[in-house]
Amino acid sequence: MNKLIIHDLDIIKPQAEYIKMGNRKINISDMTTGKVLIALKEYDDLDGLLKNAEIKEELKKRGEDFNTVVFNKTIDICIKILKEPFKGNNFFAWYKTRYISKKWLMKFHIRQLKAFLETFKDAVFNSLKSGEVVENPKNPTE
Repeated sequence: MNKLIIHDLDIIKPQAEYIKMGNRKINISDMTTGKVLIALKEYDDLDGLLKNAEIKEELKKRGEDFNTVVFNKTIDICIKILKEPFKGNNFFAWYKTRYISKKWLMKFHIRQLKAFLETFKDAVFNSLKSGEVVENPKNPTE
């Protein structure tokens, strides 16, 4: 008779990683894959916006300031990374992120926000390498 083998992947957890902003420690290691992919796509879109001269001209024709558009896009991405993963999960998560808003993020220098996004991106790719991978076959009848 064959024994049932279960590989418990719930034990694989990325190493906790924090970013300190505004005298607050923010855990960036608890994001779901879906939220990470959305944030990385938005980050790539922002990077493309910064490198595309045609978009600058188009914004100028519409009377929009390029720097304001980039700044607002940066703020929106930061909010998605910092707040969206905890939306609706539970009261404790909401309580810890309740201060995160456009108004709060506008207190920071644009270089700090850019450094935050780069640190987040690096942390995501580093987390693929981290985490204790323990293959632990179990017999559910034990």
